[in-house]
Amino acid sequence: MPDVWRLQAEHNITGLISALSHDDAGVRRRAAAALRALGAFEAIPSLRAALDHETDPTTRSSLLAVLATMERERARQQELSPSPDEEPTQPRAGSTDRIEGIIRMLQSENATQVINAARILGDLGDKRAVEPLVMLFMDTATPIRVRLAVAEALLKLESAPVEVALLGALRSPNWKTRRNGAAILGQLRAEWALEPLADTLFDRNDTVRRTALAALQRIGTTEARAAIQKARRRARQARADEQTNPAAPTEKTQPIVWPRRRRADPTAAPTRPLDPSILASLDDHTDDESLAD
Repeated sequence: MPDVWRLQAEHNITGLISALSHDDAGVRRRAAAALRALGAFEAIPSLRAALDHETDPTTRSSLLAVLATMERERARQQELSPSPDEEPTQPRAGSTDRIEGIIRMLQSENATQVINAARILGDLGDKRAVEPLVMLFMDTATPIRVRLAVAEALLKLESAPVEVALLGALRSPNWKTRRNGAAILGQLRAEWALEPLADTLFDRNDTVRRTALAALQRIGTTEARAAIQKARRRARQARADEQTNPAAPTEKTQPIVWPRRRRADPTAAPTRPLDPSILASLDDHTDDESLAD
């Protein structure tokens, strides 16, 4: 079976094109994604041919998405191409080797090195990093803090899988989007999202806070329970600081009322599914900026 990650790291376009005809549908999908990540526009005819012969529905959808993205990007680059009178921009020497070297760091056994590599790749914005980052994120054996760093990098690269996109939902200006993101992360028992969910316990909206609390309770790991206790201590300290300092509260000192469990509220019951659709009934009764029960 072809090693798609290695073929991508080696910038082996011929090998990836060959993998488009492999018997395994997963290999075909990964090869198409790698060609997209490399910006291999010369592979577009091969991708079209592969689409014509593809029988697996999921792979057909992937090929269609890859083709649409690559054709759009190629058209954009052609629009930005300099005229014949202009001097073309030369790529920086060694930039390709640098990217590939950083990508190889993702295989390190040192978690700190992997996290640093993921952050650098996200900041550089090079699409060649997408495939190895996605594979690393999808590996459930990857440590939680590494998966979070990889998720952040994929968000920057605008190539996030659906599960990673929920991290972006937690930062939406719309409270309903934040609430639903927290609820689905709880449904998925997304251990990698413990830190951002813990931060969401201090969201300015009461419903979002209660949903994040229920999500962490549903995840239910030792780390999740510790995050809840840490947030409770932080909330108690904030209230104590406010009582000892009667000065007008600022954005930093504004006390947040800790979400209390309500029996009638499905978002606060950790033993029940966190289906976002059941939260719709709260929409007409929740003040957008409410901080108190």
